[in-house]
Amino acid sequence: MSEQSNNTDSCIESFSQLLKQPVASDALDGKTVLITGAAGDLGSQLAHRCSAHGATVILLDKQSQKLETVYDQIVDNGYPEPIICAVDLLVAQPAVYDDLANQVRAEFGVLDALIHCAALFDAPSPVIDIEALTWQQHIHLNLTVTCQLTSQLLPLLQESSNSRIIFTTDSVARSGSAYWGAYGVAKAGLEQFARILADELMGAGRVNVNTIIPGAIHSQLRHRAFPAEAKQTRIQIEQILPVYLHLLIESGNTVHGHILDAVELIEQ
Repeated sequence: MSEQSNNTDSCIESFSQLLKQPVASDALDGKTVLITGAAGDLGSQLAHRCSAHGATVILLDKQSQKLETVYDQIVDNGYPEPIICAVDLLVAQPAVYDDLANQVRAEFGVLDALIHCAALFDAPSPVIDIEALTWQQHIHLNLTVTCQLTSQLLPLLQESSNSRIIFTTDSVARSGSAYWGAYGVAKAGLEQFARILADELMGAGRVNVNTIIPGAIHSQLRHRAFPAEAKQTRIQIEQILPVYLHLLIESGNTVHGHILDAVELIEQ
C-alpha cells in the first residue's frame, strides 16, 4: 500500500471519529452557505441544519413555492434569514451565474461554502432508448452546470479564509452499471472534475473540496430509480447530514480531495 493511500485512510478514519461528536449550535455563525437543489429532499434538510447552526443559507432551486416553504420554516424557527434564489439551472445562461456571483459579493463579500445537491434523473433506461435531448439535459444539469457554477463562484470562495466545496455523487450511477445512462456518465465526470479541482487548489489551502456519496437515502430520486423498493429499507436523510456538517466546520479542515461514503462513515 502506498504512502498516499495510507495517509488517505488515516485522514478518513480520523474524520469518521469526529463524526461521533455533536456539532455546536453556533458552529456556522456568520457563515454564508449556498445550496443548489435546496427545494429537494436532501438540499432542504441540509438547509435547515446549516441554518440551525447559524449559517445564512442561499437557497437555489427552480421550485419557488417549495423554496418559500423552506424559507418560512427556517425563519419560523428563529434561524438566520435565508435568501431565496429561484433559478432554473437547466435553462440558465452563463450571465445568470455572473449575476449570482455579483449579488453574493455585494451582500456578503465572500462565500464560505458551496454545496451541490441539485440533480436531474428520470428513470433507469437502456442507452438505445434515451433521446438526444434527454441525454443533453442530464449531462448539462448534472455535470456542466455544476462545473460552471463552481468555477464562477470560486473567486468568492477563495476570498474566505477557510471555505468548502461539496459535491454529491451517486453510489449506483458511478459504478458503470446498465441503465444509468447520461446520469451515470455525468456523475463519473463530476467526480473527475472534483478530483481535478481539489488537486489545483491543494497548494493554496483555502478551499477544501470533497464529494459525498449519500447512499440509499429516502428521497424522490431514489424512488424514481427503485420504485418497488420498500421505503423502510432506505436511509433517513438526517442520518447522513452529519457528514456534510462536519465537512463544513473545523472537523473538515484536513479532509480534501476525497470521495466519502456517508453511510460507511456513520456506521463505523
